[in-house]
Amino acid sequence: MLNIRWDAIVIGSGIGGLTAASILAKVGGKKVLVLEQHVQPGGLTHVFRRQGASWDVGLHYVGEMSEGTMPRTLMDLVTGGEVKWRPMPDEFEHFSLPGYDLKQPSNPALWQRRLEEAFPHEKKGIRRWYRELRKMRGWVRLGFMANLVPAPVSSVLTALVKGGRGKAARTTLSVLDQCVSDPALRNLLTAFNGDYGLPPEEAAFAIHALVQGHYTHGAYFPEGGSGRIARAAAEGIEARGGLVLTGWKAVEILRDTKGAACGVRAVDVGNGTGRELTFESAIVISAIGVKPTLNHLLKGALPPEMAALQQQVNTVPPGYSAVTLYLKLKRSAQELGVHGENWWVYAKDQQSSFAAQAKAAFDGHPEHVYVSFPSLKNGEERFHTAEIIAPALWSHFSRADGYEAAKVRIAAGLLATAERALPGLTALVDYQELSTPLTLEQYLQSERGQFYGLPARPERYAISGLTPKTAIPGLYLAGTDAASLGITGALMGGAGCALTLLGSRGMPMMLAASKANGVAPRARATLRSLSWKSTEVVAVSFAVDRSWEFRPGQYARLEVAPLEWRDYSLVDVRPTDGGCEAEFLISVATGGDGSQWFRRAQVGDSLRIEGPMGIFALSGTSRRKVYVGTGTGLAPLLAMHRREPGTVVFGCRTPADNLAESVAGAVVCTSRAAGTGFAGRVTAFLETLPFDPAQTEFYLCGSPAMVTDVTALLKSRGSTAIFTETW
Repeated sequence: MLNIRWDAIVIGSGIGGLTAASILAKVGGKKVLVLEQHVQPGGLTHVFRRQGASWDVGLHYVGEMSEGTMPRTLMDLVTGGEVKWRPMPDEFEHFSLPGYDLKQPSNPALWQRRLEEAFPHEKKGIRRWYRELRKMRGWVRLGFMANLVPAPVSSVLTALVKGGRGKAARTTLSVLDQCVSDPALRNLLTAFNGDYGLPPEEAAFAIHALVQGHYTHGAYFPEGGSGRIARAAAEGIEARGGLVLTGWKAVEILRDTKGAACGVRAVDVGNGTGRELTFESAIVISAIGVKPTLNHLLKGALPPEMAALQQQVNTVPPGYSAVTLYLKLKRSAQELGVHGENWWVYAKDQQSSFAAQAKAAFDGHPEHVYVSFPSLKNGEERFHTAEIIAPALWSHFSRADGYEAAKVRIAAGLLATAERALPGLTALVDYQELSTPLTLEQYLQSERGQFYGLPARPERYAISGLTPKTAIPGLYLAGTDAASLGITGALMGGAGCALTLLGSRGMPMMLAASKANGVAPRARATLRSLSWKSTEVVAVSFAVDRSWEFRPGQYARLEVAPLEWRDYSLVDVRPTDGGCEAEFLISVATGGDGSQWFRRAQVGDSLRIEGPMGIFALSGTSRRKVYVGTGTGLAPLLAMHRREPGTVVFGCRTPADNLAESVAGAVVCTSRAAGTGFAGRVTAFLETLPFDPAQTEFYLCGSPAMVTDVTALLKSRGSTAIFTETW
């Protein structure tokens, strides 16, 4: 499947790349390969999970998703209608500023009236501001359409667009200052600038107008969370002979002797093998951003037009990043009076510079935060969640000493600021985890942790050649840089790319395309055995209808509910006739979709499976091995221990939780009730374990707290060979 010649190759599985691939597959009948460097598809639409709860890393709300709108039509085409969109509360934005507390309704006329009532001395200015916004939105949309329609119409639209470029490239604040003078009103009218990642004094007026108009009639959220978008899109692509391949990083866009795109060279990073393959196609679509495409994927000399574009793109100053505090709550935030709306909480009535805002957040005293409640938006409130976001600068962070302390300080500040508007939130917190610009840089491969592509600064709107079609034959751009920022911007950028390729008949063909869904060619796994090891852990084995190349330490992904996939470490994989047998240790403690599937499961039940994947693996040296695990984190360590025997140290609460009883010579550390092994935590045992740091390797898997504590302890004792996997 990997070595065939593809009709098109898409680099990046964000919503822009998936949209381009879906339309080419469903409308154009093309076999499309999508390459994704992360182990999960979806880009900023993917989710992550802890203790059964889930958080959406990049999608917080989307406008224009009512039935019949173009974004909704496109999204339904991409997902085959599998993803449902839930409207947020009518008053979907809550702005809490010193002296002002306003709720924005889904009725634009009512919202404007509320503003005029709150700031009666600025009534004329408010009306002028909204006139300017409407005119600018029309300009941006004409510019986008000019790239999609046939040449005769395009030339007319281009002429109309040319005159508005000057105002589009002005800053939002410069236009706002001409309309209103009240500092509190200026702050309120630009309070949602986190939606495009730049302060009003740096953001182009065009992006503010576009985002403001996008939410004029309210907002929506995907039922069940945004992780379903990529899964549903992948099914449609693969049902038509395509493939969404995760864990493969594109390193070069190949060109033939005439300079045309002819394929992609990619490296296997998901399995850590470093294997390199070349994928061939006369159509290559980059959906990872114009800057990395030009600066990293295109090797050698560029055609003059592309060199000029590269120079223009590189002159756009970089964007910013953010810190996000992910919260699992003990109970629903509804008891605080929250109904699923967004909260924009400001401690000051006038914004500082972005650098000052980022420094304040880093110091633990953020000037403002955005608070979101995913579990109230997605309609599946089995677990109660919240997110608190504030601006950040990549330069403030380092993995060196002090990083963990900084995270604790930042998290406390974010929660305290949110508490100003939502008293009682802190008392609801059951679990918390902070992401930083370094987190975004690691998982998204984004420069300096940026998450909005090419920043929407005035310099961006001065670039005339930023369109889906490039000067290199066969090379196209999709995603935010081909249209605009955000989820819908990336969606339109993907659609624009596909329609450029499909030609003049593309639009009517797309609108008439069937929404029928196919079945993606994933492997099938049938449950062969099930044995409960404790009240919360079950050992299972599956018969898989495909053979696997397995390395101890890897995991597999199971579809435990429609479009809901969960990751579980593999205890072992053994070849069978026509396939293999896969063993797992599964925790059902969280009560999520995976827990429910296994609590109900019976021998003979089947589901779809992906794998194996992951880069947690043995080093290949002859040094002594010490395997340290807690809970079902023991699973990958068992596989490693079978391959290269060593010392197994397992931590549990009581003897009833001991999962290592079958491992000869294992040291079992019980922390709450004495057993036959070591009384105490694994850290207490490791404090006295004799070892030679130069000749000993440690492999850790289990709770993040255990991994963090053991890593610090081992480093203090001189160890440098520490391999970790949190579970």
